[in-house]
Amino acid sequence: MRARAQRLEPGRGADRGAGTGWRSVFLVNVPVVLIGPFLAVRFVPESRSQRPEPFGRPGTVVLALSLLTLLAPLTEGGAESWSLVTVAGAVRIAALGLVLWRRRRKAAVSS
Repeated sequence: MRARAQRLEPGRGADRGAGTGWRSVFLVNVPVVLIGPFLAVRFVPESRSQRPEPFGRPGTVVLALSLLTLLAPLTEGGAESWSLVTVAGAVRIAALGLVLWRRRRKAAVSS
């Protein structure tokens, strides 16, 4: 029974997207995107702080740079023929940035 199901499954999956192409499977997100904001406004309670925290520019910059150094090698490294050492170095820099940001945040909260 299991072998028969494994043989049939790839064909059944291919038939689902045969008429409109495989990209049509992403159309399932359209109703979520259209209905989600209305449901959020209706069911998510309003919550505002009496003393809102100020916008932290240094943390935002560190987070953006860390994400950039993490994601750039993962997305472009193969196409640009980056070596494993280059990719690992960029990931280490990203991790270091996040650790430094976390330490600074803990120091600011405890002060």
